[in-house]
Amino acid sequence: MDKFLEVGVVESDPAMAPVPDERFFEEILLHLQQTRGFEFAAYKPASLKRRLLKRMQVVGVSTFEGYLDLLQVRQEEFAELFNSILINVTSFFRDPEVWDHMAAVVIPELVQAADDGEIRIWSAGCASGQEPFTLAILLAEAIGAARLRERVKIYATDADDHALTVARLATYSPRQVSDIPDALLRKYFEPAGGDYALQRDLRRTVVFGRHDLLQDAPISRVDLLVCRNTLMYFNADTQGRTLARFYLSLKPGGYLLLGRAEMLFSHGAMFTPVDLKRRLFRPVAKPDHRARLLLLAQTGRVTFNEITEQRALQGELLQLKHELETAYEELETTNEELQSTVEELEATNEELQSTNEELETMNEELQSANQELQSTNEELRARSIDLNQANTFLESVFASVRSAVVIVNRDSRVLVWNDRAADLWGVRSQEAEGRNLLDLDAGLPLPQVREHLRELLDGTREAGDLMVSATSRRGTAVDCRLRMTPLRHPGNEIAGVILLVEEQVGAQQP
Repeated sequence: MDKFLEVGVVESDPAMAPVPDERFFEEILLHLQQTRGFEFAAYKPASLKRRLLKRMQVVGVSTFEGYLDLLQVRQEEFAELFNSILINVTSFFRDPEVWDHMAAVVIPELVQAADDGEIRIWSAGCASGQEPFTLAILLAEAIGAARLRERVKIYATDADDHALTVARLATYSPRQVSDIPDALLRKYFEPAGGDYALQRDLRRTVVFGRHDLLQDAPISRVDLLVCRNTLMYFNADTQGRTLARFYLSLKPGGYLLLGRAEMLFSHGAMFTPVDLKRRLFRPVAKPDHRARLLLLAQTGRVTFNEITEQRALQGELLQLKHELETAYEELETTNEELQSTVEELEATNEELQSTNEELETMNEELQSANQELQSTNEELRARSIDLNQANTFLESVFASVRSAVVIVNRDSRVLVWNDRAADLWGVRSQEAEGRNLLDLDAGLPLPQVREHLRELLDGTREAGDLMVSATSRRGTAVDCRLRMTPLRHPGNEIAGVILLVEEQVGAQQP
């Protein structure tokens, strides 16, 4: 029995829906943390379960318990699960409106603020590299490809090793580069066996590395931090800790670019929106409490009533702020769940597109094969027509010949038996063709014929005449001239013998 059947893999129906088993869901997360060191518990349970159930459906496991057993016996399953959970949906110039704003406003400002110094950019959750390479292209357009390597350092990180391997190759299919403007595609990419490879100078500007946003130290002194549609998969606590790391990573005046579902309403103490529509934020400057107290100390005009009223107003303000933050958090959660669903649909759509491309390729191959078959059929049809015409012609020729014509193959089986032969020997063509000539009761002197046939087929005798005495269909003696000629293939190989039997004039019967 297959070992996976023993641990709960069901092979009968791959389309069945897995049955959730909450008791073992937490055990799966604990197993992954202990054996792989990855803390999936930081992800939103709803999204995590949805991706886990989808993977279970693919492998045909119906319960969390069965899938835990599968993870324990099939080592390569972790990588498949990891790829399923980390939805690597990305593309060049994704959300063009955002990148137009980056090219027109943000990047020129970063270049000007750097004042010929280094520009440091961090692309967190870079997947297969399209996003950091988009940044490299825009910066090359802003300052020129020659100065790009001198001034710009782009750090691209992800927790998925496979995605990083693909990113380092910097080679993409025609579909993957379809969103790049034609002018930029011609300028920064080179053909590579049907695909497109990014120019080497731009490739070297981007440094790829594995980085866990939940555990590893953030990259420091960053001018621009791009992390789009990654935070939405984390729970609220993990989002807060990750944003705190981002806050420490950014320079004062730096920019944080998030995805469409990430609003940061509840993290106003760290970031303030610059362009909320495009999800562009800046870190909030740390307040100087000592300076505020020194204002108050110099005026000396704060009364007890004013403090009481101020505290009451502050209490109401805090309550309203708390209610507003709660509403915003609910809005963020709903928005992130919707975006998560969109990301999953986009991933599924990409898989369907890939499958569709494979089907189109197979269809093209089948069409090509069908065309070849049609051409072959047409050739066979033409040859069949030619053969029929040749056969008709030969039959006419054989019918018009006054002599008896018999053609045999190498096994002495009759291939042709014309009308004159039937009239002479009394054996019809239907009775003769396909049978051994030497087995026919045709009135021929078999010993003499057999010897000449053997020598002709062996190639030890050339064509020649043989005078024989035979017996006609009427039972009378007939003197015949038997002319035997080898039948040869185009390659000069002997394929049979042609026998031409002519009655001698003096022996013809009325």
